[in-house]
Amino acid sequence: MAKVLLVEDDPFIRGVYEKILIKEGFEVVTANDGKQGLEVANAESPELIILDMLMPELDGIGFLEAYDVINKHPGVKVIVLSNMMIQDKVNRAIELGAANYKTKALFSPREMMALVRETLKS
Repeated sequence: MAKVLLVEDDPFIRGVYEKILIKEGFEVVTANDGKQGLEVANAESPELIILDMLMPELDGIGFLEAYDVINKHPGVKVIVLSNMMIQDKVNRAIELGAANYKTKALFSPREMMALVRETLKS
């Protein structure tokens, strides 16, 4: 099954998503913030990254700019799950290679798993 990097600063949310992904058979690696996320992404070569936007050290946009999905990691899919719905940030994340941008608070675990599967297939 695919390797998923979960970059989320909230330990509760990170734990819930991690358990769901593992239960569904995914290999999961995690990071507490964008800076650690870059380190883990470069070391682990995930096929999918689930990324929060509002994090200490380095936010989601900073992560996407530094990781450079489009030019350096074109095979990696990125799903942004965030409660920040500022249209400029959503547009910028998509420009930087995010495949999807969803509102975390309005998204159930079942919907997340469907999105993960759909994104990996595309």
